[in-house]
Amino acid sequence: MANKVIIGILVLLVIIAGGGGYYSYTLNQQIDDLSNQLAAFKIEQEDRIKAVSDEIRAEMAGGLGYLESRLDESQADITALDDRLGVVGDRISGIDEEVAGISNELETLDERLGEAESEISNAIFDSRTIYERVTPAVVRIASGQTVAGSGFVYDAQGHIVTACHVVDALSDIYVMMYDGRVFRATTVGYCELSDVAVLKLESDPSVEPLQTGDSGLIEVGDPVAAIGSPGDSDEPLGLRDTLTTGIISQVNRFIMVDNNAVSNMLQFDAAVNFGNSGGPLFNSGGEVIGLVTARIDPVRGDGIYWAVSSNKMKRVADSIIAGGSFAYPWVGVGIADLT
Repeated sequence: MANKVIIGILVLLVIIAGGGGYYSYTLNQQIDDLSNQLAAFKIEQEDRIKAVSDEIRAEMAGGLGYLESRLDESQADITALDDRLGVVGDRISGIDEEVAGISNELETLDERLGEAESEISNAIFDSRTIYERVTPAVVRIASGQTVAGSGFVYDAQGHIVTACHVVDALSDIYVMMYDGRVFRATTVGYCELSDVAVLKLESDPSVEPLQTGDSGLIEVGDPVAAIGSPGDSDEPLGLRDTLTTGIISQVNRFIMVDNNAVSNMLQFDAAVNFGNSGGPLFNSGGEVIGLVTARIDPVRGDGIYWAVSSNKMKRVADSIIAGGSFAYPWVGVGIADLT
């Protein structure tokens, strides 16, 4: 009985051992199959990765080539643009030169236009317009009984400029305005050697003063106009605010006025008489370019009249207004012919 049991156990062991071996064999087969499948899958994936990498490299290579091509095209465009900019720069330089030339021509044209305007102004002397504009500032100088001469409003402070010989003998001075108003006046100062005197009104006349021109620009033949009140103080004519016109006959004359030698005189032919002394002489622009002072006696000659140049008159008047007098230069040397 014991032998049967042992034999049974051995048989059972053999069966168990055989089954275990079979199971181990089968398991190894499965492991080998899985290993082969994994190897095949790995190779397949590597092939796919390689293919994708090749595609990416190909795409990148194509993209870089495209970019390089575009860069070359852009460089060519930039080069062409530089060339065009160079051409434009040359044209701009040429235009600048043309503009400079045109500017010079315009300046020359402006100068010629200015000369033409001056010539036209001299050729067309609008005496009526001048008279209407300046007459309110032209005054009569009176003693209270008779008119001694003429003058004009010099500035906004109420100064009147006239000739020295008009007021040197007056004790009382009255200034009669164009509109009929009468103002008392005092003498601020005078210069006999220039025949210029300055008066000061007792109150503001509210009259726009006359403009003084540059007598240094006056030339022989220039048109002039004189405004004053002609008539001898002993035989008054009552011809107030009279306008006469003429031309400049000569400049820088040296004459005698009441035994005083006066230089820088303008000679003109606009008719003036006693009573015109101290009145203004106007240019074509209505500026005062002279102070009427004297005339040649009709017995000796007619049409010869004198005016102190405005540049000299202004120097003297400004000095008198500032300090009451004018320091006339005097060398102290006389000239005489040798016998």
